[in-house]
Amino acid sequence: MTQQAIRLESTDRGIWIHSGDRRVGFYQRETAQRGDAPPCSNYLHPINDLDGNPLTEDFPSDHLHHRGIFWAWHQLTVDGNTIGDGWMLRRFTWDVRECEPSSLDDGAAMLRLVVEWKSPDFRNGQVPVVTEQTRLTFFPDSDDRRQFDVDIRLRATHPNTRIGGSDDAKGYGGLSLRIKLPDDLAFVSQNGPEQPAFASVPPSPWMSFRGSFSEQSDHSITVLTHPQSVGYPQPWILRSARSMQNPVWPGPDAVLLPEHSDVRLRYRVLIHRKSGSAEMIDRWQQSYIAAPDTAV
Repeated sequence: MTQQAIRLESTDRGIWIHSGDRRVGFYQRETAQRGDAPPCSNYLHPINDLDGNPLTEDFPSDHLHHRGIFWAWHQLTVDGNTIGDGWMLRRFTWDVRECEPSSLDDGAAMLRLVVEWKSPDFRNGQVPVVTEQTRLTFFPDSDDRRQFDVDIRLRATHPNTRIGGSDDAKGYGGLSLRIKLPDDLAFVSQNGPEQPAFASVPPSPWMSFRGSFSEQSDHSITVLTHPQSVGYPQPWILRSARSMQNPVWPGPDAVLLPEHSDVRLRYRVLIHRKSGSAEMIDRWQQSYIAAPDTAV
């Protein structure tokens, strides 16, 4: 198959990502609401497989706050005061101030985002408590693989701002994938086959999710973590039903979010027809590490 350049199409709600005449996925720029679910923005859904079937779920009935591929945390405090709950979508908004598409070499395309996190619990919601700069980079499809990068940088606007995951043994928070969960779903990391646990499983640079995501064909989803990500390698929250998958950072204990430097989280998501051996995924990991840093 001849690789086709990625094309970004702006709409009143967000950005469609196309590879030739096929839709790769959609970035939700404007605030969306489905039924009784809380409103939110700044996430990816749908993300499609190579045959055009959606792999992600949006506002599912079991967890109305889950949305496609998103990045969120339960704990955010300033001077010890709780600032909403970005995970549960309570008293929290994402104001997408900039959403700039650009074309890169070899047919790739990037969305450069500047997002202000706001809450009525911080200065009446008039100023951001965190500034997020995220780069979403989409690469042309190959015959059996699709990939895109999620590169998140966070910076506090006020001293003594702290961020953390769920305040329990699970500690979930950070990049999260609400993907479909087929009955034959299997998990494989660099450590070997994995089984979901109540809390997290041991750290791994990558995690692969394998199963019958659609009736037409089997696909796998693999998430690679870049060594520049804070907390690398990160532990994983894995779920086989009615939930999401999450490389965990920072966990249940909230950490200081700096004002004058960025906290960075870098991931590559691959959608591929073949399961891929551990050796192959390790090669993908090394290729990711060696690739130019397009967000610099």
